[in-house]
Amino acid sequence: MTFLRHKAVLIALAMAVNPLPAMAQGNGELDCMMQSYDAGQLAEMGRLAPSADFENGGSSFLADQVSAMAMDSLFDCFSKMGWSREQLTLAAFYEVNRLSEISFRASGMLTDEQLERFDATLASGDQEALWAGTERLALAGSEGELVESDQEEQAALQAFELGSGLRSGVDGGEYAGLLLGFMAMQRMAIREFSALSAGND
Repeated sequence: MTFLRHKAVLIALAMAVNPLPAMAQGNGELDCMMQSYDAGQLAEMGRLAPSADFENGGSSFLADQVSAMAMDSLFDCFSKMGWSREQLTLAAFYEVNRLSEISFRASGMLTDEQLERFDATLASGDQEALWAGTERLALAGSEGELVESDQEEQAALQAFELGSGLRSGVDGGEYAGLLLGFMAMQRMAIREFSALSAGND
């Protein structure tokens, strides 16, 4: 595994898990976790999500009530799928960020209109430079490092802000970076998990 130690994932599960599993599918074995929540857990996650206050430590506020659900789902899939410890670590990393993304989307920090513009801009054109820069910055942040964007990354972010109308520090635009980070970390986990799984075939 190239980007996350097992201990860091367990800390993330304890401190940063947010509710409501994503409905998007197509990520192979990782979709197992989405299918492992029972109806009661899904209902509870849905009730908790809108209460998250991301300006004032919302992730920590929800951690105690949600982390047990995520851990049960994670280890259920670990048993069912026969994952290695490295696969388990990557799956946990993916799940933390998947739940965090959906919780953030439900929190009201960005309006429905802002989220629509956000998603439409991401779906338009080639966003590889944006994703590459966001992944690098999000990874550094998860490891407690401070790094700066290079010129190509800055240009990609500026183009995204222009296209979406979500400018940093203006009308909630600063939260777009947080959402991008959650999504970028999922991309990283999917890529690493897929590569690891392919190597095990």
